[in-house]
Amino acid sequence: MTLLMQASVGKTESCPFPFVIATGDTRSIYRRFYYDTFEFGDEIIDSHDDSNDKVARITNNVLISSGGTSEVSDALRGFIEERTKDHYFLDDFKPIMNEAYKYVRENSDKVINHLLDTDHFYVSLVGFFKNGSPGRLQLALGGEVNSTEVPSGLVAYNLFAPSDDISKRQDELMNFGNSPFLYLLNEGGNDVDVYVQHLLFVHSLIASQEVETISGTCLVHLLQRSDEKIHYEYYEIDLTERIKEIQNM
Repeated sequence: MTLLMQASVGKTESCPFPFVIATGDTRSIYRRFYYDTFEFGDEIIDSHDDSNDKVARITNNVLISSGGTSEVSDALRGFIEERTKDHYFLDDFKPIMNEAYKYVRENSDKVINHLLDTDHFYVSLVGFFKNGSPGRLQLALGGEVNSTEVPSGLVAYNLFAPSDDISKRQDELMNFGNSPFLYLLNEGGNDVDVYVQHLLFVHSLIASQEVETISGTCLVHLLQRSDEKIHYEYYEIDLTERIKEIQNM
C-alpha cells in the first residue's frame, strides 16, 4: 500500500507566494493476487522500503504522485512521463492523462483492465497552471481527469491512504486551518513551515497505526512560485522517533 499526500496553497497575506507540496512514504508491499476472483489476498508476502520515486518532479512546474497497484499506476505514469517536456504546466497534461488511460485500456491484459476501473491505484499531478495558479490534476475512474485550480486564500488537498478508514478521515486529518503547528507563524515561520510540519505529523500518525504497510520515512517535494520563477525543494525525513512517541501515548 501507499501513503501519498498533496496540498495546493494559494497566496495569502502571510505567504504571498503560492506553493504545492507532495509527500510519499518509501514502502512497497506485495500481496498474492488471485486471478480466478481478481482479488488481492490479505497476507503480505514481501515488502521493501526503497521506493523513493512515488513522488517526483517531472517538469519545472509539476510534481507527479503515483501509488497503489503498481501494474496499473506504473503503466499510466510511464505513458505520461514519456510525453513530458520540461516547460509543461498542468494545462499541458490534461490531454496526456486522458490519452494515458485510453492507451493502457487498449493495450493491457484483462487483469490490468479490471484494476483500471477500481480505486486500487492513484495517479495525480500537483503544480502550476499557465496563469500562475497552483492546483491539481487527478486521473479518475473511466479516464476522467479532475482539475482543481486554487485561487488566492484557499487550499486544496488530497490523501491516498492504505485503508478506507483513514481515507474517510481525510478532512479531519488534513485540516490545516486548525493545525497544531500554526504557532510557527508567531515564531518567524511561514505557511510552508506549517504545512510541511502538519503533513509530517499526519504521516507519523498513520504510520503508527499502519506499521506493516507504511514506512517511517517521508519524502517531501515542494514547488513554490515567486518572482515569476518556480523554486523546488526536496527533503527526506526519518519519522521513526515521532512514530514511537505517538505509539507510546
